[in-house]
Formats: sequence, C-alpha cells, structure tokens
Amino acid sequence: DILQDNSRVRNWAYGAPTPGAPNSVAATLPALGPIWLNEVQTETLVGPADGAGDRDPWVELFNNGTTPINLAGFFLADNYSSNLTQWAFPAGATIAPGEYKVVWADGEPGESTASEWHTSFRLDYGGTVALVRVLSGQPEIVDYLTFPVPGANVSYGDFPDAQAVFRSRLFHPTAGSTNLGHTVPLLINEWLARNTIGLRDPADSQLDDWLEIYNGGTSPIDLGNYYMTDDVASPRKYRIPNNGQYVVPPRGFLLAWADDTPTQNAAGRDLHVRFRLGGNSGYIGLVAPDGQTVIDQITYGLQTNDVSQGRYSDGASQIYYTLRPTPGSMNTIAGVNTPPQFPVIPQQFAVPGQRLLVTIRASDPDQVSLAYALVSGPSTVEVNPSNGLLRWIVPTNQPPGDYFITIKATDNAGRTDTTSFTISIRSAVTISTLAPPPVIQTITAPAGQATFTIATTPGHTYRVSYTDELGSTAPWIPLDQDFVAAGPYASISDFVTTPRRFYRVYLVE
Repeated sequence: DILQDNSRVRNWAYGAPTPGAPNSVAATLPALGPIWLNEVQTETLVGPADGAGDRDPWVELFNNGTTPINLAGFFLADNYSSNLTQWAFPAGATIAPGEYKVVWADGEPGESTASEWHTSFRLDYGGTVALVRVLSGQPEIVDYLTFPVPGANVSYGDFPDAQAVFRSRLFHPTAGSTNLGHTVPLLINEWLARNTIGLRDPADSQLDDWLEIYNGGTSPIDLGNYYMTDDVASPRKYRIPNNGQYVVPPRGFLLAWADDTPTQNAAGRDLHVRFRLGGNSGYIGLVAPDGQTVIDQITYGLQTNDVSQGRYSDGASQIYYTLRPTPGSMNTIAGVNTPPQFPVIPQQFAVPGQRLLVTIRASDPDQVSLAYALVSGPSTVEVNPSNGLLRWIVPTNQPPGDYFITIKATDNAGRTDTTSFTISIRSAVTISTLAPPPVIQTITAPAGQATFTIATTPGHTYRVSYTDELGSTAPWIPLDQDFVAAGPYASISDFVTTPRRFYRVYLVE
C-alpha cells in the first residue's frame, strides 16, 4: 500500500514480478498506529528493577503519534515464525501519545499488575523480539528487533526514537524515556593514572600512564585530526596526527600513552599524547577535529596504584574500578562473567575451487578456552570447534553469489556470542581482473567534518570526488590524490563549509 509507511515490515510481501506495472501484491491496508519497538536491555548490574526488585530483561514500546493506541489484539513474541501470539497485552491496555512503555520480558507473568506488565517468555542475552497484531484472524508482524548481545549495562534500540533503520547498541540505557545515542561512537573506555608494576610503554620501557579509546560502532574510525586533552579549558591541547596510523577498529580499542612525549609517535607504535594523568584526580577529553565538539569526556577522582578505572561493559555509562587492568582489550570486573565477543568480520571473497581459510576468534577475558560452532552456512563449510578457524574448500561447481555465514562462540559458563558475515563467490575471471565495487558505509558529520568509511580491497586504487550540486553540468572535483587500499576499510575525512556536499568513490583499475 503506497499510502502506508514503507519502513514497516507489514507493508511488504512476496509477489510475482511485474516490471513496469503495479506490484502484484499491492493492496489497501488498514492504517496502523505509530507504535514501535524502541529499546531492549537484557543484562544490567545497576539499571531499573521491576516491582519484585529484579533487574530482568525489558523491552520498551514507543508511541510517537498524537493519539492513544489501544493494544487490544497486540502481542509480543521472542520469534518471527513459530508462535507469534506468544504473549497478549492485558485487557484494556493502551499506550498514550508520546509514551515510552516498559514491558518486563522476564517469563514471570504472575508479577504483572495494572501498571507493570510481565511477559510469559524471557529474552535471552541476544535474540529477537516481535510486536504482532492479529488482523482478520491472522497474526502480522508490526515491528521486529533482532539484537546482538549488547553487554552488561548496555541496551539496543533506535536512535533517534522510532527510527527502525538506525538501530545500534546504546551505551546509556534509558528505560521509559527518549533514547540517547552517539553520532560518533568513540568513548574513553579505561585509564590507569598510577602505573607502578603494570604494562610498560614499548617505546622506552617506562611505567607510564595510559588510556584506552573504544569504538562502539560497526565501522573503523580514524582518529586523525581529533584532539585529546586533560584540561577542560584547553580542548585543543593535543592534536592526533592525521597519518592513518591511529584507526580504532569496530568494537575495538586504541591504546594511548599519557606520557607527555608525543615525539615517540612513529609507525607501528601506540599513540603518545602531550599530557600525563593526575593520580589524585583528573579530566580526559576527546574532541572532534573542529576543536570544540566534545565526543567523550571523563572526570575522575583519587586513583589507586595499578588499579585501572573504566566502563563496564565496554562503552557503557557505568564506571568501575578493576583490579586487573586490560589495556587494549575487553574490560572485566570481579564477580561478573563477561560473555565472549567477536570482532566485526569483513566480507570475504573466493572463487570456485579455492581453499578459503578465515581465522575467526572471539575475545573473552574470563575464559581459557571457547567452543566454536557453525550455526548456518553452506554444508561444505567447516569450523574448528577449538580455535574458530573456518575452512571452505569451495566446490568447483559452486554457483557465484553471496553466502551468509553465522558462527557461535560459547564460554565455560554457557555465555555465547554470534557473528555473521558474507562470503562472496565470484567467477575466476571476475575476481582475478576486477575488485568488487567500493561501498560507502558509515557516514558522520560532527561540526562540519564529513567522515565516511569505504569498504575496499587491499592493493587496489581508489579515487574520491565531490560536488556541491547535482546536475549534468556540475563538475566532480577530486577530493585528494588517488590512494591504494591497505586493508578492507579506508576512512575519508573532509571539512565542509557549504550547506551540502555529495561524494563519489571510484575503483581505479
């Protein structure tokens, strides 16, 4: 129905191909109120508790309309197919205009009251949740949310509210209120201001102060031209070199030595900044290339020798002391099992007959070993259960196409994480003569600096051009010199002073 919101899953259906003619499944659908699955949290150490005092999983619904919505005939489910009417909203339930309604997805329906609702199912650490309505006797999915394991004290949802296209981990959960997100998902994640017996700076073997930057997004971010400071009144104290060496990988870390010796910066070394950390108290700020916009900041108090302070889980707004510093890796705290975490796996390419090997290892600071398993993929794909090595001897008759792979890692306590990626099978002729087209991925523009990430093929040459007006006569101007990709991603930045700008990326063969 072209009159309905096309971001709604219920407005799409399979049908016979009709090129140049109306869709075969086109229909007039009844109007649907603007109700959305807005946020979900499955694990918290300090977050909201239900009426019984339990910090259980919850899901938040949001009515971004101007009238109340009657929830009669609506359901929640933890799946998309087998039991869509799993839990019915209570009789007489409504959601007011602008209301953020929290529903406890804890499998304890007996705890429900007139104002506090509890579902008959309990959400797993990562999984699915569907908002369902019964129409003409048939259940239809109104909204759905597939969420990875967010981590303790982290939620997952829409930012901005009610924008289902833009869903990500939210490092400041907001049960029952508007979601808070990060346009640039860089966070000061851990710091050690009194280092007496810990990690030594490889540049000079000194026991220097250090801090760690975490990228909570799904694409790499180049810190070139960003600023770091220990003085709130001096946001431009140290400008990070823009030389491509200080890129924070997705869901990864960058270690910086706060030793006041930036002259030690060199290829292959960690970042060194022009200040030290105060042991009694201090401030750390990360500032955008405009020198004004604060990306993240931390104010801390008295520190203890060889005890770091940081966010748990990584990126979360909650800060803890940790007896075991983890520079450049996942944070952990005593008494809490941290689940395994996969890195972001880029798309892989192969040809029929090729022996493809991909090392896929999850991190887990609590465990000595992890067990790996293939969840889905072609039957001829193998995953080593002890080390995560994926092997695929691609059959010589394997049809070209994209093959979706999902792998699970399980720790000794039964906590799991999954990762999914694509293996693209190309014909031998195509893959030997032409790299896949570049793909523009994450785009941000804090304070006039446009930054976007390109999916690239190492060893191939790329060109970026721009124009401020689209049209047949508008010239496309090279942004900089052509460059050769060194890895699967490249980060491009441009300072923009015009109201709008358009970019093109070319693969130069």
